[in-house]
Amino acid sequence: PRRDVNGNITGVVAVEQNVTGLTADLKTAEAEKAQMASERSTLIDTANAPIFGIDVYGRINEWNKKSAELVGYATEEVMGKDLVQEFISPAFRGAVKEVFDNALKGLVTSSFEFPLFSKLGTPIELLLSATPQRNATGDIVGVVAVGKDMTEERKALETETDLIKVAQDLRLLIVTDRKKAEAETARMASETRIIIDAPANVSTFGMDMEGRVNEWNTAAEKLLGYSSDEAMGRMLLDFIIPEWQVRFKGVMDDALQGRDTAGFKHPLFTKNGERLDM
Repeated sequence: PRRDVNGNITGVVAVEQNVTGLTADLKTAEAEKAQMASERSTLIDTANAPIFGIDVYGRINEWNKKSAELVGYATEEVMGKDLVQEFISPAFRGAVKEVFDNALKGLVTSSFEFPLFSKLGTPIELLLSATPQRNATGDIVGVVAVGKDMTEERKALETETDLIKVAQDLRLLIVTDRKKAEAETARMASETRIIIDAPANVSTFGMDMEGRVNEWNTAAEKLLGYSSDEAMGRMLLDFIIPEWQVRFKGVMDDALQGRDTAGFKHPLFTKNGERLDM
């Protein structure tokens, strides 16, 4: 209110600020966050490795399709349950709890092997990496674990195996401040790059809209014998044997149209001419 010298209200004074541009920027940042979250969720859910997470209380808050397939429990059956108490045998509960407690203190654990029991009671040997999960301000809010099923390899060979060394914060936090939103988007992009480029036992490659290689991680280099420099920019179909190129192209075309494909088996030839079934 505007008052005169005697304190009587004589009118109103209003102060305004144009926030049109700021509102648009915030909407753009939120849209980018939503897109990033969707892409990361797809990457995790279609990964050919079990990925699961817990909150600070040890309750399951992440459970991808491979975990459900491997253990036999659907996502809705496990969410919110105590991972250690309900899915780990008594003999290993102490050791597994210590690994997760260390991760909640900021310590990363790699190459930790333990049995996880399936819904049918069958022990599944997992080689595990556990990493702290942090929010936008850097506070630890849980643990993300990436594993590799060692059961069949243990039965077939008593040899050393490689652990998938990738686990970062995979949960998008809701932030309203534009600067925090941009920082969060950049952090998620960095973590996605770690997933793609980690020296794991899972080869990852990508192509652009023209079918040329634009992603080629360390595992792909090791498995196929072509360095990233040799592969980048070449047609991806160059690495596929002729009789499989039509089917492979169909899968890639589906992905370019927004349709996911999981479990597609196909052969590749290494630089030395060795055939690999992928």
